[in-house]
Amino acid sequence: MHAMLDIETLGTEPNSPVLSAGIVFFDPKTDKIHETGMFLFDPNEQPGRPINFNTMKWWMKQSKEARAHWEQAQPQPIRVELERFQVFANSHGSTTWWANSPAFDEVIMSSLFADYDMTPPWKFWSWRDVRTVKAFLNDTTPIPNLNAHDPIADCLAQIRLVFRFYKEQAMLDLLQEG
Repeated sequence: MHAMLDIETLGTEPNSPVLSAGIVFFDPKTDKIHETGMFLFDPNEQPGRPINFNTMKWWMKQSKEARAHWEQAQPQPIRVELERFQVFANSHGSTTWWANSPAFDEVIMSSLFADYDMTPPWKFWSWRDVRTVKAFLNDTTPIPNLNAHDPIADCLAQIRLVFRFYKEQAMLDLLQEG
């Protein structure tokens, strides 16, 4: 099983407050989306994770739709939400994890888990990078996304690139066999 992770934050450092996270399970060989999960985190429950002023200004320039998923939310206590995240993330057994880029999403989420003495639901070697796939496809166009900065919408947009990569790789494999 494969899973795409996307997070929204109030900064870009490893200790940035996390607003939300989306996970989408998928199969890149069949183009099938299996299950989605959205997780909301209250920045007020993340002491020691400084809000970046420039990121906050950036968020205020984003659309109402982009901010709606976390501005209108009533998040659970953070430990409850992290436990729910773990259960969902482990629900499909062994998983190959994707992000755009793991150096952001995985690092910040792992740091948040560490703040609460919890183990993230992945191993460091299980990560793949959508940006690398985009480079292999030699694709310079922005990823089409009707609701950018909503974690589930971002995951689905990034998965389309992974699907395309797997299809093109399969075609190359067929050409080499023939």
